[in-house]
Amino acid sequence: MAVWHEQDGKYRWYATNAPRSLLHPRHIGAPYAARWEVELLFRELKLHYRIEHLPTRRRAVTESLIYAALLTLVLGRRLRQWLAASRPLFEARLTLDRWAVMLHSFAHDVLDVLLGPRRLRLPLARRLKRLLLHEAQDPNLWRLPLAERAQLGTLHSG
Repeated sequence: MAVWHEQDGKYRWYATNAPRSLLHPRHIGAPYAARWEVELLFRELKLHYRIEHLPTRRRAVTESLIYAALLTLVLGRRLRQWLAASRPLFEARLTLDRWAVMLHSFAHDVLDVLLGPRRLRLPLARRLKRLLLHEAQDPNLWRLPLAERAQLGTLHSG
């Protein structure tokens, strides 16, 4: 099915078996975009949180490791939001992939802030915040994030 996109001045093609009575052509892009977001989430979980390579065959351990990965992802996203709130332009320059890499790199420091000696938490949190705000921002401002490139129907960077 081809759908004309006025803003791009071109057709976008979708493969679907959904009947027109169920899904009108002008609305077909929304489920594709939602599905793409789910695909990106699983890609992040596999790539950065290693749910594809769990070191056990025991169901209880596997489930625990998957829950740990999901909790890490959720807490990491919350930390990203908290940092973005302190700098309005920060979120636009912080892609989810880059953030996942940064979170992985500084996970021990985050744990030290949360669980370390009480007298060291605040100074470490301040230093970590400055470091994350500086290092986590994508230096390639010209490159669209993967999610936006997918929504535009292109996989190239420009």
